[in-house]
Amino acid sequence: MTASSKKNLEITSPIKSQWVVVQLTPVGEREKNIQSIIRSARQILKQKDIEVFIPAINQKGQDDSLTTWYSDGYIFIKYIPTVSYHKLAETNYFASVLSTVAQVNREKKRVYSLLNDKDLAPMRTGMQDLKTTSSRFKEDQEVKIIKGNYKDMPGKISLIYDGGEKVQVFVHLKSIKGGGVFMDFPASYCVPI
Repeated sequence: MTASSKKNLEITSPIKSQWVVVQLTPVGEREKNIQSIIRSARQILKQKDIEVFIPAINQKGQDDSLTTWYSDGYIFIKYIPTVSYHKLAETNYFASVLSTVAQVNREKKRVYSLLNDKDLAPMRTGMQDLKTTSSRFKEDQEVKIIKGNYKDMPGKISLIYDGGEKVQVFVHLKSIKGGGVFMDFPASYCVPI
C-alpha cells in the first residue's frame, strides 16, 4: 500500500465517537421522564443537538410509566472538544463529570474520562434485550407481571407484537366474571412462571 493510498484510507475511515461519563444525582436516578434529563443536559451545556445516551428504557404499562435502568447512576454525552462538561456538576440531575488530573504540556489539567462507541455497545445491546421477548415468551405461556400496578398478578400470553417489545396478557382476576381480562404490557413487565 502506498503512502497516498494510506492517507486516503485514513480520510475515508469513519470517525469513532467518544463519550463523557456523567454521574447522576439521586433526583436524576429517580426521574421517570428520560427526555427531561436530555433537555436539561442540552440546556446547561448550551448544545441543543448534542447526543445524550441514557442506558435506560422508559415503558408505559396500563396505568403507569416505568423507567428501567440498564446501568444505574450514569449517562453518557458525546464528546465535543469545545464543550465544558463540568458545567453539569452539582446541578439538579447531575452530580459529577468523571475526569482525572493529568500533565498536559507540563501543566496539570482536568481531563475527561472518555469511553468509545465500542464501550457502550454492550449496554445498547442489553437495553434492546430488556425490551424484547422473541426468545423469552411463546403464546399461551404462563407468566407473572413483575412491574407496575399489576405486579405479582398471574396471567397467560395471548399475543406478542411490536417486534417482541409488547405482549397481550390474559390477567387472571377472580373478581371478574370469566376469570380475567386481556391487557397489554411491555415485555419487560413479565417473567415466565
